[in-house]
Amino acid sequence: MIWKRAFVVLLSINLLAAIGLLVWVTSFPKPSASTVPLQSIPSGTPANIQMSIGDEAINAYLAYDLPRQKDLNRFLQSAKVKFANNWKAQLDILFLGRVIPFDMTFLPVVENGNLNLQLEQSSMGGVGLPNRLLFLFFERMPWPNWIQLQSQNDMIQVNLSERPQSPFRIRALAYNPRTRLLTLEISIFPALTSKIS
Repeated sequence: MIWKRAFVVLLSINLLAAIGLLVWVTSFPKPSASTVPLQSIPSGTPANIQMSIGDEAINAYLAYDLPRQKDLNRFLQSAKVKFANNWKAQLDILFLGRVIPFDMTFLPVVENGNLNLQLEQSSMGGVGLPNRLLFLFFERMPWPNWIQLQSQNDMIQVNLSERPQSPFRIRALAYNPRTRLLTLEISIFPALTSKIS
């Protein structure tokens, strides 16, 4: 059951990437009557896109996608994130027919294109949980190899540089607590995307 909570955390990170791609695709201009000569891009040159997303985009995706996740519906009623100086993850967990709030607060640090999430505090049903206890659960959950736990530092390292880079690469550039936006760089490799279609 604990691995499903980790899934939600990982889903949120992947959602950032998916929402970025969606925003990028929908930002294309509509076709007009005039034609502009196209310049060819060398096949090895990636198209780099910088985008900034906030918690509203992530929450909209979570509200859309969580009801469709049948395996999570058995124990997870809702999930939300809130960006500020720190990030708050709020989960409503179903346990014995009751909804129990589960909250975690992380301090986000962007470093070398990766994202480190320092756990500041957590609580379940309003009762504080020791960080070490939460990391004991986290350590028993299946994580992709590009997400690493540093339980001695209460940190989750999201090593975007080590995630599969095909068909696109994601780098975290910055988090601005004033604007509450996470800036990502997404690199799409034309040679790889042509093989997909």
